[in-house]
Amino acid sequence: MKNFLRQSVLFVLLMLAFSIPPAHSQFYFFENPLVGEESPDFTLSTLLGKRLTFSQYRGKHPAILFFWATWCPHCREALKEINKDPSQFEKQGVKLVLIDMGEEKNIVKRYTDKNNIQMDVWLDEASELAEPYALVGMPTFVFVNQDGIVKEVLHELPDDYLDIVK
Repeated sequence: MKNFLRQSVLFVLLMLAFSIPPAHSQFYFFENPLVGEESPDFTLSTLLGKRLTFSQYRGKHPAILFFWATWCPHCREALKEINKDPSQFEKQGVKLVLIDMGEEKNIVKRYTDKNNIQMDVWLDEASELAEPYALVGMPTFVFVNQDGIVKEVLHELPDDYLDIVK
């Protein structure tokens, strides 16, 4: 009887352990409160030292904000895919904004040099955009239409991203 009870408890614990969804899947249960709202404006420095303001793109192009960090394995994988053909976004009239979160410039510079990243990287060293953009985890892609309205927030870049931002 004790053996049966012990095996039953062990079986239930194993079933629970294997049925718990991965942590990243929890993000899909919550809609970002910014969806349908105007995207918060911000000004950040790039790796090249330029100060850029996000609102300068409103009325011109839809945009995808890609929040990432060098320590994040899913971010690195997404960036690797994007870096295969970074001009694809510009060719389709979409501004891709890479925003590194919470890291010092020298760390990001070393990573982008080592991985031959040829895109502008905006630096949010203090992770100040995490709250206004209601970020939960990384990578996070914020899809903003031409009028500056947040259309969607996802943790991956879908193949149909053009349909989302247009």
